[in-house]
Amino acid sequence: MSVRHYADASFWEDRFGSQSGGEAFDWYCAYRELKEHFHRHSPDKNAGILMVGCGNSQLSSEMAADGYRNVTNVDISPSVIRLMKQKDAHGMAWVTMDATHMALRNGVFDIAIDKGTFDALSCGDGNRSEFASTPSTALMVAEISRVLRCGGLFYLISHSGWPRRQAHFPSHQWELVYACEVELNDMAEFINILRSKVHPRPLREAFLPENGHILKEAGEEYRTAMRRKLLRRLFARIRPALRRQQEEQQQPTAPGGLSTTSADDNSRRRDDGCSVGPPPMPSDGCATAEPSPPPPPPAADTLKQGGGSVDGAGVG
Repeated sequence: MSVRHYADASFWEDRFGSQSGGEAFDWYCAYRELKEHFHRHSPDKNAGILMVGCGNSQLSSEMAADGYRNVTNVDISPSVIRLMKQKDAHGMAWVTMDATHMALRNGVFDIAIDKGTFDALSCGDGNRSEFASTPSTALMVAEISRVLRCGGLFYLISHSGWPRRQAHFPSHQWELVYACEVELNDMAEFINILRSKVHPRPLREAFLPENGHILKEAGEEYRTAMRRKLLRRLFARIRPALRRQQEEQQQPTAPGGLSTTSADDNSRRRDDGCSVGPPPMPSDGCATAEPSPPPPPPAADTLKQGGGSVDGAGVG
């Protein structure tokens, strides 16, 4: 199977229609890896949110559990919409819809989120490059621009490089608010490692009996990557406390060794501690230790719609 199938509606309907159990799956990353970015740039939990190409991801349900209840989920597969609607415990909207031709009114959403749909459409329209710009991705970006209100934000989580992503945005007056690498979830980490072992051959070849050594190597590399990830998460949790401790040690002391700390200083330290997020991703991002490089880590772009100033990423 070629990656070009990812752009075909029939591929996704066949895939989801054959899943009787309806087990959830998140491409790239989950809410755990994205939560801090939503809290930073979209703190209003009453905002109207459009989840583009929702698939069987848990992202919208995890956002709803965190208080973002006003979510409309759209996907081109009737089977997955039916399945996810049955499982929904938060009263969200679920609509079968083509992301390139959405039957939605203009300017009705505050936020649009895409995690993988842009990349899937990039595989189609006869392009040989996995993440080339295509007419379908151009239509999708135009539709998202149309349904977002002026000043609305578009979160684009993608494996494709920024030059290919940003090629669509000038025509719709998008402005970049924020861009960063995001950590892969555990399943995506393992899949990426496997892909790096068999590329350019199909991923399924990693599971052939004669390729048992590939699975063994991938497993060892995965364990190394998980150890690094756990260390990063641990550091993210203790970093605010370390910063407060460092600030306290730098406080001047009065004669007799008494600390001279004012109420303002205490407030400042508390504010600093609460506002510090996880440390920035290391330069190797989600790359693994082996010499064969996996695909690049997904990037999260925040785009803002509206003509003029921007505080994230968006359209004007």
